[in-house]
Amino acid sequence: IRWATFFIMVAGFLFALAASTLFHSELALTAPKSAWIVFQEHEKFARYTLWMAGITVVLKGIGDFFKFNRRIYDVVVLAAALTATTFIYRAALYGAMLTHIEGVGPQGNYLAHEEVGKKKKDSESRDNK
Repeated sequence: IRWATFFIMVAGFLFALAASTLFHSELALTAPKSAWIVFQEHEKFARYTLWMAGITVVLKGIGDFFKFNRRIYDVVVLAAALTATTFIYRAALYGAMLTHIEGVGPQGNYLAHEEVGKKKKDSESRDNK
């Protein structure tokens, strides 16, 4: 079960890495300054989460591979996982502030890829006229 847990942790880390790099939305340049401040905090804690999750996976892998003193080492891995959980809580808090307070995203507001899509549609409609 230890190896199954390790592989689930690796998969979770890889999905989080993909979500933060490949599938991540960017804030539009037209977004208000307050949204940018919240977005920067969200990004900071998301990076902390990713790093801490990676460290936790590495610690878990080392402990399982070398079979260190289980109780003491598992407490270290648990502490790393709880730290990552704290960071993800903060990132989620700022993400919720972005959507619910700053209005980023729900209808495509202030998202960079949506802004590019709107500009293309506007230019196409002008060309057709």
